[in-house]
This record gives sequence, C-alpha cells and structure tokens, in this order.
Amino acid sequence: DYLWVYGYGTVEGDYPGYFVYDGREWHRSGEEQFPEVFVNGVSVDHQNNIWLCSDEGIHILKQ
Repeated sequence: DYLWVYGYGTVEGDYPGYFVYDGREWHRSGEEQFPEVFVNGVSVDHQNNIWLCSDEGIHILKQ
C-alpha cells in the first residue's frame, strides 16, 4: 500500500504537490502536474496511471 499526502517541500519558494510514500522512499509529482484541488479519492489502474477524483473532476497522471 502507498501513503498519499499533499503539501509543500522543505525548500523556500517550493511549489505544492502530491507526495507518495512507497514503503521505502517518498516520490513527488512534478510542478503544475496536478491542479490545486481537494482530492476525494485516488486509484491506480492496470497501466500504473494514477487517477485523482475531486469536486472539479477527474485528473489522470499517466506513468
């Protein structure tokens, strides 16, 4: 299982993003890869694409 969080990095002037912990290390979405929205759900499909569901729609990160 993975742990997902939204926030800022630790460097001044850093951008907000989604972080995922895979049990060994943290990974981060790229700058402006996702809109700044409240996420209601996260799912990963069989092609490893990440689907985020928000009140503004569905956002997909193709891996």
